[in-house]
This record gives sequence, structure tokens and C-alpha cells, in this order.
Amino acid sequence: MTEIQRHAAAAGFLHVLHNSKEVFDEWKSAKKDDYAALGKLIQKSVGLAETPTPADFHAMASYIDAHLKTEANAFAAAHPDVAHHVGSIGLMTQN
Repeated sequence: MTEIQRHAAAAGFLHVLHNSKEVFDEWKSAKKDDYAALGKLIQKSVGLAETPTPADFHAMASYIDAHLKTEANAFAAAHPDVAHHVGSIGLMTQN
């Protein structure tokens, strides 16, 4: 994925998680270290041509940390029962 695609996928998936109960429920029950399953969920949810790789996940998390803190904090506030880490909230880390 290009850097622009990573940014768009991160922003788009965070938006979908916040607005789609079905995707949220699927994400919530998924293992956060299962890159293949999470990649397929992201791919399906935001209409990507390819499944994100682990490197894509890390780049997307960095983008969220640097540019989407308001959105990530809104998501965390709306879902206080979900373990999260800003930046990788919807992408890879479960604490």
C-alpha cells in the first residue's frame, strides 16, 4: 500500500468502527494480533484492493497517533469497555 492508501484506510476504518455496529462487533471479537483476519476485515470494510500487511498496520497506527487523536479519543470514549491503545485502536493492539 502507498502512504496515502494507508492514511485513507486508517481514517476510513476508524470511521467504520465508530459507525457500524456489525463491523465493530466483528472487530471486538477478533484477536488483535491476527493480522490476516484484521486485514481482511479492514479490506472488506473500506473496500481495499489488497489486504493490509503488518507493515501497513504499523504505518496506519502511526498515522492515527499523529493525526487522528480526536477521532481515536471519540471512539475510545464511546466504547469504554473495549481495551484500546490510541493509534492502534482499530488496527492491532489489545491491552
